[in-house]
Amino acid sequence: MTRPRKPRRVEFPPLATFLKPRGVPLSSLDIVVMTMAECEALRLVDYEGMHHDEAACKMEVSRPTLTRILDSAHRKVADAIVNGKALRIVWGDAQILEDRYVCQTCYYTDKKLFDRCPDCGSQSVQAISSLIEA
Repeated sequence: MTRPRKPRRVEFPPLATFLKPRGVPLSSLDIVVMTMAECEALRLVDYEGMHHDEAACKMEVSRPTLTRILDSAHRKVADAIVNGKALRIVWGDAQILEDRYVCQTCYYTDKKLFDRCPDCGSQSVQAISSLIEA
């Protein structure tokens, strides 16, 4: 019997969970599904520039596991770009480490809940985790 999978830790989920080519109706596109863990691996390694060991530690997985997650993410992004497919990001087995809050008007984000956005003054504030469908 195999051991249960450990949840992947996500620090900062993306604001957009569905991306598609401009000008093409979604109904005519194939969809590539990426997990939040794959997106987090891309963010940590490719966007933040972390080494695999450091990123694996942040996600609380082994370095070989992080490498497998990252390879899968790279293939999915390449498939979406090269073949003009839509990319959908789903939670999968990820857990958020610490929720962040976002202004839905100007997309200002902060770890602390705020009543009014410091940038635009809007009161349209929501937890990022509540914006992402399971």
